[in-house]
Amino acid sequence: MRSACGSTWWGSSVRRHLAGSSSGGPSRDKLLAALAARGVSVLSYIPDASLLVAGRPEDVEEVAEETGAETAEYGPEHRIAPEWAPLAQGPGHAARASAAPWGDVGADAVGEMHGRRLLVELLWRVRGGAPGAGAGSAPAAPADAAAPAGSTPLLARMAVFDPRVVLGGAGLEAARRRMRRQLGEGEVQEDAPLPPLYEVSVDLLPGLRRAALVAAEKEWPEALAKAANAAAKGRGRSIGECLPLVVAPASEGAGDGTCSDCWLRVYACGQHLASAVFWLASQPSVKWVAPGLRITRRNVLSSILAQTGDLTLAQYLNPIGPPSEEASRRPYRAAGLDGSGEVVGIGDTGFDLDSCYFADPRVNGSYIRGLLQSAGPGRALRTTEHRKIAQYYVVSGALPGDDPVAEQSGGHGTHTSGSVAGAVLSGSDPYGPYNTDAATGAAPRARLSMVDMFIAPSATISAPYMSPPQPVDTAYLPLHTAVGARVLSDSWGASFNGYDRIAQGFDRFLWSNPDVVSFLAAGNNGPDALIPGGTVGTPATAKSPLAVGEGMRYPGELRSGVRLPVVRGHLPGSVGAEEWRLALNPRENGGRVSLKDALVYGQRVPLLLAQPPNACGQLANPQALRGAVALVTRGGGSGGGVDSGNCSLAEAAGAVAAAGAAGVVVVYGVPGPADSVPELPLPRALPVGIITKGLGEWLLGNLTAGLSLSVTAENVPASVNAVMYTSSYGPVADGRIKPDIIAPGTDIVSAGAGGVITAGAATCSSAQKTLSGTSMATPQAAGHAALIRQYFRNGFYPTGRPSNTTAFNASGILLKGGFAMSLGVAMGPGPDGFQGWGRLSLSGALPLPGWTDPRVSLQLADRGELAETGQEISLVGLSATGTGPVTVVVTWYDYPADLNAAVQLVNDLDLYVTVAPANASNGSTTTVVANNPEGAVFPSPDRVNTVERVVLSAPPAGAMITITVRAARIASSLLSVPDARLPQRFAVAVVGHISGTLVTRLNPDWVAQQPQAQYRSVALI
Repeated sequence: MRSACGSTWWGSSVRRHLAGSSSGGPSRDKLLAALAARGVSVLSYIPDASLLVAGRPEDVEEVAEETGAETAEYGPEHRIAPEWAPLAQGPGHAARASAAPWGDVGADAVGEMHGRRLLVELLWRVRGGAPGAGAGSAPAAPADAAAPAGSTPLLARMAVFDPRVVLGGAGLEAARRRMRRQLGEGEVQEDAPLPPLYEVSVDLLPGLRRAALVAAEKEWPEALAKAANAAAKGRGRSIGECLPLVVAPASEGAGDGTCSDCWLRVYACGQHLASAVFWLASQPSVKWVAPGLRITRRNVLSSILAQTGDLTLAQYLNPIGPPSEEASRRPYRAAGLDGSGEVVGIGDTGFDLDSCYFADPRVNGSYIRGLLQSAGPGRALRTTEHRKIAQYYVVSGALPGDDPVAEQSGGHGTHTSGSVAGAVLSGSDPYGPYNTDAATGAAPRARLSMVDMFIAPSATISAPYMSPPQPVDTAYLPLHTAVGARVLSDSWGASFNGYDRIAQGFDRFLWSNPDVVSFLAAGNNGPDALIPGGTVGTPATAKSPLAVGEGMRYPGELRSGVRLPVVRGHLPGSVGAEEWRLALNPRENGGRVSLKDALVYGQRVPLLLAQPPNACGQLANPQALRGAVALVTRGGGSGGGVDSGNCSLAEAAGAVAAAGAAGVVVVYGVPGPADSVPELPLPRALPVGIITKGLGEWLLGNLTAGLSLSVTAENVPASVNAVMYTSSYGPVADGRIKPDIIAPGTDIVSAGAGGVITAGAATCSSAQKTLSGTSMATPQAAGHAALIRQYFRNGFYPTGRPSNTTAFNASGILLKGGFAMSLGVAMGPGPDGFQGWGRLSLSGALPLPGWTDPRVSLQLADRGELAETGQEISLVGLSATGTGPVTVVVTWYDYPADLNAAVQLVNDLDLYVTVAPANASNGSTTTVVANNPEGAVFPSPDRVNTVERVVLSAPPAGAMITITVRAARIASSLLSVPDARLPQRFAVAVVGHISGTLVTRLNPDWVAQQPQAQYRSVALI
C-alpha cells in the first residue's frame, strides 16, 4: 500500500545528499543552477559540504554527472535519531529488526548480531561518522566533538499520550477502550488503566499538502499495527489496546494548502516502538524520526548582584536597605530603568492570580479565571489595561492559575514570574508606587505574557509535565510577540543534551524574528559528571537563545559553603600524598539519608571497590568494607542502568550493608545521565547514591592505577563567583559554549503561590517562597534584559543619560551580544562550559554616570547584514585611550541546523580586530582573531559558536581600532526554503577604554551626529 504522504506533492521522490567531489567539487552557482533547472529542492545544509535535496532520482543523477558532485541516497537508516540506539540493544532485537524495510540492507539478509551492528553504526554515521564510512555517510564532526549522549532508560524520558492535551484526545482514548473490549482476552474492567503510548516525533518533507497529513492520521495506524504484528511473528495477543495513534498538530499552512513545517506525532506502546520507528523511517515523505521527550520544570539580593556586579555582607544581611542607599544597591532602577513599557513572555505553570505581586486592585483573580475558563481549550486573555497581565494563555489540558497543591506545580510559575516583574503596590493606584521587598522582581514595572502550559497528574499520568504548544516556532513563541513581548523567559526543558526539533524551533523563530531575545534554563544536571556533550538540556542546546546557568549569591565575607562529599586520590602507601580531589554529588533518594550527612564532617573514610564489583553473591572483601564507602558497578540489564543480569540493586546494596559499609556509591551501568535511587527495602540510614558511568570509570581507573581513594564530608566554598554544583554544564556535543551566562539562582526569594483562587477576595496574598535552580536564574537574566532594552529605548546610550536623539529599539541579537560577552564578569579563566561568558553584571558594559567607571565607553553597530559568503564589513572611528582593556563582540542568530548534522553552525561569521598604534615606537600593527588568545601565534577561526569576542588587554593610547566582520560561510543562501533567503543579521558591541564613534549607519550614536535627515531615519525611533 502506498503511504498517504508518499502519494502527494513530493510523489515518490528520493532524497539524497549532495557533496563536493574529491577534486574540489562543483562551484556553488553551477550546482544551484543545475538543481533549480530540474526542479530539485535544497532542503538543508549539513556541515561542511553536504546538501540534503529532494527530487526525482534521474534528475539528481543528471545534476551529479553535470557538476561532478558526489551523491548518496538518504535512506531509512539516515532518518533515525541516535537516541533510538537502546532499541537495537535490548531483548528481542532480532524480532524487531525483521520489521524494518531496509531494502538491500534488510534485516532478513543478516543475522541478529550483524543487524544490531548495522543499526548502531548507521545511527551514528550521519552524526559524526568517519569520512568514507560508506555511501550514506555525512561529513565528519571535528575530532573533539562528541555525539550526544542518549537518554537512558529511554522510556522514562519519553512523553506519553495524554488525552487532555492531544487534539481530539478524548475520542482517541474512547476508541482504544472500544478496541480493548472487542479484541481483549478475558474479562477487562471498563475503567482499568490503558498501557501508556509513547510519543514518536516524525518530521516530514516541507511542502506536503495538509490533506496528506490528515490521510496519514487515518491510514498509518493500521500500517503501523501490521508492522508490529509482523515483528512479533504472530507471538502474543492481538495488538488491541496498543493500536498506534497518529496525530497531525494543528498549525497554519500556506495559502496553497501546504505546510512549511510538516510534522506528525505518533504514539505506540513500548514493545512496539522499534517496529514503529523502522516503518516510519521507510516512508518516502519522512525526513527524521526521534523520541518525543517529556518536558519538565527546570529570587532582592539578586538585583543588587546583577546590577552592581558585587554583593557585600551588609547588603546580603539587609537587602532592602534605607532609601538613601538605593542608588548604590540598584543603580539602574534608581536611574528610572524599571521595565516600564516592556512585556516579558514566560512559559510556565501559570502564576497565582491572587498574588499581590501581580494583582491589579481594579479586578480580582477569580474574575480573570472565570474569563479563561469560559473561553475553552487554547484560551487566552489579552488586555492593555491590567497592570501586570498583557496576556494569559492556557494550553489545552492546563488549569488557569498556579495551585501548588491541587496541580502539584510547586508554585514554579509564580516564582519565575515574580523574579521577572513581581511588585507589591504601596496603595490602590495600579500605576502608583510599589514596595521594594525581598521578592521584588528585576523589572517591577514590566508586564507579563504568560503561557500556562503545566499539566497536572491524572489517573493515567503519574507525574506532572509541561506541554508547550508545538511547533514552538509557529504555535508557541508567536503568542508572546503578538502582545509586544520581545524578551522571553522559559524555565523548562528535557534531559536530552542534543539538538532536537524544539531547539531547532527556537532557532528558526529567532532567525525570522531578530527583535526578540530568548533565555532558556540550562538545566540542573550538574551532578552527572563526565557526560559526552555535557548536561545542558534541550531546548537550551539551541544556538541563538541564551542558556542560563545557576550562580550563587553569597558574599565572600560570609565564608559560606556547600556541604558535599569530597573524594581524594592518594599515592600508594601514603595517605598524606594527595594527587587530586573532587566534589562528589551522587543522585540520591530524598527519603534516605544522604552521603554528605551520613559521613562525619572532616573524617576521611576509604572508598573501596566491592569484590565482586557488582556486589552480587558472596562478597570477597567484607572486612575491608566495614566502615568504608563501597563502590559498586552495575550492568545495563533489564532494569536500565542500575540492575545487572546477576542481581538487583537492592540485593547488591543489601550485601554491602550487611558487611557494615558506611554507604554505597553505585556506578550507573549505561552512558548518559544517571537516574535517581529507587525505593529500596534497606534501612534509610544507609546512604545509597548513583554516579554516571563516565565518572565511575574514571574513579575505577584510578584504583586500577594503584591509587587509594578516600571520601569525607566538607564545605565547598560558595561565593558570588561560584557556579552552583547542580547547574548543567557544557560544552554541547559540537563544541559550542553553553551555558551562555550565569545569573543568581540559589536560594532566590520571589512571589509564592497561595493555591486556590478566592472568589471576590478583597485582599491579595503577599506570600513569598525560596527556590533554587537554573529555573530561578533564567528569569533573573530575562528581567534584567528588559532593563537593558529600556536603556536603549529611552536613549541612555551612549552616555548613560536619557536622550531622545539616540533612542532606538535594540535587536535581540544586540542584547544577546551584550549578555553573552560584555556583560559577563569572568568568574575564572574562560569562557568555558561551566560559566559560559561569565556572570551577569549590567555595570560591566552599560555606562551610568556616578556609578560606572567614567573611562569606560560603549559603542555599537546593530542590525548589520551579510548576504553572501566572502562579504565583509569594516568599522572604524575608535581609538584606545590607553587606560585599560577593550572588548569587542559580534553575535548573530544562525539559520536552524538540520537535525542530522553533527555540527549545528550553518552560517559562519568571523571577527577580526586590527590595532594600529599611532606611533611606530609603540609597536607594529596587529590583528587579533576572535575567540583566540590575544597573543596566539597560530590563531584559528571559531567554526562552532555564534558569538565571537576579542579582548585587547592593554592597547596603547591613540591606537586605531578597526573591526572587521567577514562572512566565512552563508550556507542558508543555498537552500530553497523561503525564509533561508533572508540575509544574515549581526550586531557588534565594543566596551572599554575607547574614544570616538563607530562610523556606520548601524550606530545610532553616529547617526544622531549627522545633519542629514536620511541618516537619522535609518536607526532612530
